[in-house]
Amino acid sequence: MSETDTPRQTDTLAEAQQWCASFATKHRENFDVASKLLLGDELRHAYFALYAFARGADDRADEQLESGDGASAANRALDEWQRELNSVYDENSAPSHPAFVALQDVVERHHIERELFQRMIDAFRQDQFIKRYETWSDLREYTAGSADPVGRWVLRVHGYRSPAMDAWSDAICTGLQLVNFLQDVREDFEKRDRVYLPKKDMRRFGVEEAMFSVSPTIEPVRELLRYEAKRAEYLFATGRELLDNVDPKLRKQLILFHGGGRLALHALRKADYDVCSRHISASRMSRAALLVRAVRGKPL
Repeated sequence: MSETDTPRQTDTLAEAQQWCASFATKHRENFDVASKLLLGDELRHAYFALYAFARGADDRADEQLESGDGASAANRALDEWQRELNSVYDENSAPSHPAFVALQDVVERHHIERELFQRMIDAFRQDQFIKRYETWSDLREYTAGSADPVGRWVLRVHGYRSPAMDAWSDAICTGLQLVNFLQDVREDFEKRDRVYLPKKDMRRFGVEEAMFSVSPTIEPVRELLRYEAKRAEYLFATGRELLDNVDPKLRKQLILFHGGGRLALHALRKADYDVCSRHISASRMSRAALLVRAVRGKPL
């Protein structure tokens, strides 16, 4: 979160909700369009608050690293987020940051477990010190905190509390994050000294980290990415059942999440996984078509 995003303290829920809406739509240009089509005002406010929590924590940590202040400074920046989260669940204190003033209302309305927020903060702290993962199981433990809470927040906001639904949601969320890892493999390595692909898989295809900086993408890296893309496809297939077990309003939103991941995978395949030459993402036309499908309730 940059200096221009740093808010003054706010006293009212309405002001806090407005701050979160501005923050969310500023950082994600398509957020406002999709939310107006698929959500009512109460749910939009909930989503904006949840986004402000997640993006705010991530920004705080990464900005410290990018400024050269290091992991310790990044963790100190996350300490503020931790204090605000504590105040949301502590009846003897009150949050002061507008993201958490709005979040407290969401938590109380929808009874969202503290653990889901804590897992995400812990994952962002982990990012400061653990930058490589030996196996898929190790990486999966990380995404359980960095990705999976998002889907469970959405379920809670819609009133769903089911182990089966949580598991399907986790599969979709981890699939989405894995796709992001594939898209950003060069940037993560060069700018953040992070590699979010299992070292065991890299060895299987003879991939050395320096290969992520070679453009165009060399064949061993492409083979590795094809392998991980199949894993993402499996995760999306596993989570697909969730779409058929929720109410129509939530189904429309899940079509966007689930379909967006599948469109991104299609774009990677179409570009033959040349992620080291450019950032590969789904086209505007395909994303617009997906939004139309979501409004109609028809998944890919």
